[in-house]
Amino acid sequence: MVDVDTESPYHPHQNGPQPILDALEDIGLVRCINVRSSLSQGIHIYFPLLENVSTWKLAKAAKSALVHAGIKVRGGICELFPNAKGYDPINSIKYNGHRLPLQAGSCLLDEDYQPSCDRTSTFLQQWRLCAAANEFAPAKSHPTFKGFKVNCLNEAFPPLPKFIGPGESNEILKQLANYGDRYLKLRTIPELAQWIKKTVVTLNGYDEFCSDESKSDIRKNWCERWAKSHLISKRIYSEKSAGPDHNTVVSANALERLKACLPELAGQFFSSERQLWVALGVLGKDLFSCAFGWKTFQKWKRLWRHLVAHNSAHTVINPEGVSTQENQASQPANTSFEPTSEPPSENLLDSCDREPELSNTFKSVFSATGFSKFTPAPPGWSSWIRKIVGENA
Repeated sequence: MVDVDTESPYHPHQNGPQPILDALEDIGLVRCINVRSSLSQGIHIYFPLLENVSTWKLAKAAKSALVHAGIKVRGGICELFPNAKGYDPINSIKYNGHRLPLQAGSCLLDEDYQPSCDRTSTFLQQWRLCAAANEFAPAKSHPTFKGFKVNCLNEAFPPLPKFIGPGESNEILKQLANYGDRYLKLRTIPELAQWIKKTVVTLNGYDEFCSDESKSDIRKNWCERWAKSHLISKRIYSEKSAGPDHNTVVSANALERLKACLPELAGQFFSSERQLWVALGVLGKDLFSCAFGWKTFQKWKRLWRHLVAHNSAHTVINPEGVSTQENQASQPANTSFEPTSEPPSENLLDSCDREPELSNTFKSVFSATGFSKFTPAPPGWSSWIRKIVGENA
């Protein structure tokens, strides 16, 4: 349903609603019922359908068709029911409500938009006739990107949005965030934000309709906020709507983020798995506002093990202290790094507590180096520590 108020340029007392009717024909809505909404003389234009359709898809397609035709979709001018809204079913606002037809002051209108009758039977008869003629087909709608008149970016992509009035900055930034993710595959917060910031100032109508305050906010952090909000909402929505495949989707999202983070660490080497885990977590927060759980990190060990200079199986304890050995080459262990959080695993000091025959001397060595704070006991540790204890007994 389309709501047109008396002050709208599309009201019959002004220029008439024909541009709206022409635009909606592009998505298969070809026949309507015209109703005076109340004594205020506003009109409601109904497009009945025979079958149930997705309200979200219908709202998006209708708005896209109208805005491509140059029609401003806004309360008081041309308001849509269902209205276009965010796709997150959990956090998004609800659809707007409207006044039902044929209440006090409401009546059917004829082809000249004059009062006809207020009989429910006539309304239902017209409803059935219109529903038989309408067939919602979003594929027929113009390939705009969720609305706004446009200028072309590339023939291979849908056109970019365009400012056509004041107060549209937030809406434009939202559209650009979706565009950059969907069509340009910009999947990290920094690269998406950078593209939005560079692109929004080139759009038609930016200088004319974007206020000085909005321009200042765009130069500061608006683009980063929209990029972050979009990518987080997309990830959460994909996981919540996965149903029985929830765990599979969560795992796939984590793997995608991990693959994006690892190239950023190319050429670096870490003295422990935990040091790499924390570094990846910091990088994940920067790129996706989401770190990695320890279990997920270990699950994909084959992707990152080359970045760790040693693993627990190559740890060596000798009179010179704690060192790591890989391919016969020794390196001092990095014991100055303190991780922000520890995965659930047993460290060396805890292991020593279960071996009372080990001397307090070795416990103090572990404690002094700090090695035991974030390194798990390596396989076979007790046998060769007993050997060292025996040799020094």
